[in-house]
Amino acid sequence: MQIALDTSLLTGLLVPNDLWHTSALALWEEIKAAGATPVYFDCVAAETISVAVRRLREKHRLDDIEPVLEQIRTSIPHKAITWILPDVPDFRARSPSS
Repeated sequence: MQIALDTSLLTGLLVPNDLWHTSALALWEEIKAAGATPVYFDCVAAETISVAVRRLREKHRLDDIEPVLEQIRTSIPHKAITWILPDVPDFRARSPSS
């Protein structure tokens, strides 16, 4: 069974002091116990980064941004992402002049 993860769950999991961290961990444990395979959509990964950084900035926790981004890079490796927006990978590789 595959389960698509949403931004709220991912943000809660990956930002330790997030309001939803405890709930997200509990749900994650249930997903793992069910033997489900997580599906990470590209748009959800991008939104997770945006939400996490915004929340950290709002809380004036700028020093926590880089560790959280590293946690996201480690937890959601590029090869694990399901690309539903096919042009997004190309945008990363293009130079500004192309």
